[in-house]
Amino acid sequence: MIGKANAHDDFVQTYFALRVALGSVALALPLALFAVGATLQGIRLQPSISAYYHSDARDLFVGALFAIGLGLIAYKGFSRREDWALNIGGVLACCIAFFPMPPADALGCILGGDPQTYLEASALYDRTSAQALAAKLHFPAAISFYVVLGFVMIFCSHHTLHLVPPKERRWYLAAYPALGVAFVGSMVAAFVLLKFFYSPAEACRDRWVFWVEVAGIVPFAAYWFIKTIECTLHDTDRRIPHRRQPQQTLPKKGEGAPAPVPPASRVPPVPPLPKAAPPRARAEGERAQAPSAPAAPASAWEDYKSLWRDDTPAQ
Repeated sequence: MIGKANAHDDFVQTYFALRVALGSVALALPLALFAVGATLQGIRLQPSISAYYHSDARDLFVGALFAIGLGLIAYKGFSRREDWALNIGGVLACCIAFFPMPPADALGCILGGDPQTYLEASALYDRTSAQALAAKLHFPAAISFYVVLGFVMIFCSHHTLHLVPPKERRWYLAAYPALGVAFVGSMVAAFVLLKFFYSPAEACRDRWVFWVEVAGIVPFAAYWFIKTIECTLHDTDRRIPHRRQPQQTLPKKGEGAPAPVPPASRVPPVPPLPKAAPPRARAEGERAQAPSAPAAPASAWEDYKSLWRDDTPAQ
C-alpha cells in the first residue's frame, strides 16, 4: 500500500513536470517547425509561426498548441483569478490551432509566386465559408492569448512570493513583470510590423515577424521555468492556504474523546436569567458590539508594493 507521503510526493512531481513540459513545448516549437518544414517539404523559414499551419508541419503546429492549451487548462493557478486566466488562455491556444491564419499570406512564401494563383488550385486550401470565418478569428485569438498570459505573468505571479525571503523576493518581483511586458510587447511589435511596415511579400522575404514571435516565446518559457524553480524553494502545495484546505478527519481511538458528563447531583444550578434591558438600550448595545465591516481586499498593485517593501522573514 502506498503511503500518504509517497502519494503526495508523486502528485507534486507530476505538478512540476507539467510546468516543465509546458515551457519546453513552447520553447521547442519554433525550432521543431523549421526542422520539419525544411526536412519534409524543403521550404525555407516561414514569415511567422502561424504560417506553418499551411505546410507539411501542420500536425506539429496543431498538436503543440493543443498540448499547451490543455496543459494550461489542467494546471491549477495559485488563486482563483490566475486559475480562470489560465483556463481562458488554454482555450485561446486551442482556438489559434482551430482557426488558422489566411492561407494567402502563407502559400506565397511556401510555394513561391503569386499567392492568389495557388489559392485557385492548391489542395492545401479548403475553399469553404468555415475556412474564411476561421481566417478572420486567428489573429483575435492570438492577440487575446498573449494578453491573457501576459496578465498572469504581470499581475498573478506574486501570489507565492510571501513564502520567499525578502532579498530573493525582490528579484522575482522585478523579473516576472519584466518577462510579462516582453511577452506582450512581442505581439504588439509583430502586429505593428505587419500592419504598418511590411506587406505579406516583404514579411516573406525578411522573416522579421517570425523572430519577433520567437522573442515572445522565450520570455514565456523563461517565466514558467523560473516560476517552477521558485516553487521548489518552498513547499507551495502545503503552504498556500487557499490551494489546499485542511482535510477534516475523524479522531483516532483514544484522541479527541468527548468529556464525561458529570452526574446530575454535581451539576451546578442554573443561574436566573438577567432582566431584559429596555429596547432602546438593547439596540445601542448591539450596535456597539457589532463587528466592523471587513476591509476591502487590496488590489494587485497594492499587494505587489507591500511585498516589495516587506522585510519580514518568509513565512
